[in-house]
Amino acid sequence: IIALTLGYLLIPDSRDESAPRLDPLGSGLSIAGLAALLWAIIEGPTKGWGSAEVLAAFAIAAVVIAAFFLWELRCSSPMLDMRVFKNRRFSAASGAITVTFLTLFGTIFLLTQYFQAVLGYSAMKAGFAYLPLALCIVVGAGIASWLVTKLAARPVLVGGTALTIAGLLLLWRAPIGGSYLVDLLPAL
Repeated sequence: IIALTLGYLLIPDSRDESAPRLDPLGSGLSIAGLAALLWAIIEGPTKGWGSAEVLAAFAIAAVVIAAFFLWELRCSSPMLDMRVFKNRRFSAASGAITVTFLTLFGTIFLLTQYFQAVLGYSAMKAGFAYLPLALCIVVGAGIASWLVTKLAARPVLVGGTALTIAGLLLLWRAPIGGSYLVDLLPAL
C-alpha cells in the first residue's frame, strides 16, 4: 500500500507515443493454448498420457497455438512478430534457450520433491539447497554477456548448453538418497 501510494505521488506520468496497440485476440489465444498444454502436461502422469482427456487437451493446445501463430502473422500489431524467426541465428538461439530453461524448470520441480521426499529437507532447507544454482545463473549471465562481446554468440551458447548437459549428467548418475555435497552440489 505504501509503495503504491508513493508511486502514485512521486512517479511522473509518461506515455510512449509509438507504443503498439494491444493484441487481445493474440493474448487470449496464447493464454488458452498454453493453459491447455500445461493442463495436459500436469495431468498426464495421473490421468494417463493416453487418456482421452489428456489427448484432447494436447489436441486443443496444438490447434489453439497454431491459431495464435496464424493470427500473429496476419495481425497489424502482433504480440509476437513472427518475422523475427526468419533469422536462423535468432531461431536457433531462441530454441536452445527455450529448451535449456524448460529443462531447468523441470529439474527444479523434480529436485524440490527429491530434496523433501527423499532427503527429508524442509521447504526452507530445500530452497537453500538451490542457492549454488542461483549463484551460478547470476554469475553465468554476467560472464556470458561479456563473452559474447569478446567471442561471439555461438560459442557461448554451445558452451552454456554443454555445461547444462554436464550438470544434468551429474544429476542423472547421483544415487538415490546420496549426499548433497558429493552428489548434488557439483551438478548444481
